[in-house]
Formats: sequence, structure tokens, C-alpha cells
Amino acid sequence: MGLACSREVFTSIFYTGAVTKKCCGELMELGKVCHDAFVKKTHEDPLYKDLSESTIAKKSIKTWNTCASVIDIAPSSSASGVISPAENPDLIIKENNCKTKMELPCATEVFTSIFKIGAVTKNCCGELK
Repeated sequence: MGLACSREVFTSIFYTGAVTKKCCGELMELGKVCHDAFVKKTHEDPLYKDLSESTIAKKSIKTWNTCASVIDIAPSSSASGVISPAENPDLIIKENNCKTKMELPCATEVFTSIFKIGAVTKNCCGELK
């Protein structure tokens, strides 16, 4: 997923927003397992820990299902929502070869600078290209 689509999906789950058809396509390419792992990994960040886990899980499922319907893929049931607390998102991301154009630490840094307060390091600015 590119930065713009990652931001759309992130915003729709952790804040309020919609996801375009283009970005829904990128989300479907990423896959449900990777989507869930990235959501869990982001929710573990101290900046987002204050958000309700059940609310984030519901918004994650809603975002996935909305995109699935736009792209004409079978929706996910709530039972297969965000990965369980016992599962390690880093391991799931590695084992499933989850790929984004920007690594998660830099994506989080950029999102934090946009939605909260923070700066983007030179390294992460390089990943924005």
C-alpha cells in the first residue's frame, strides 16, 4: 500500500473518514491477515493505546467489509476480526510477508506528525519518496 492509501485506511479506523475505491483495492491486495496485524501493531503504539480496543476492532472490520463490497470480495465476519492479544503482530507481518511501500515505524511517525504532534526524521522522509 502506498502512503496516501495507508493514511486513508488508518484515518477510517483510528479517526473518521472514508476509503476511496483505489485505496480499497490496495487494501484488498494487502490481505486481511496483514490488515489485522498492522491495525494491532498500530493500536499497541502508546499514542493510540487510549483508544478502545473494541471500537478499533469494529472500525477495522467495517473498513475491511466496506472495501470488500466495493471491490466485490466476500466480507469478513466479526468473529475473524483483529488478531488476538496473544498473537505477535510483528511475527504475523514477517511470516505473511506483509508489504507496504513504507515500513510501519516510519508510517506511524508520519501519521503522528499529521494527526498529533511530532516531526518526521530524515530517514522516514526518504521513505516518503
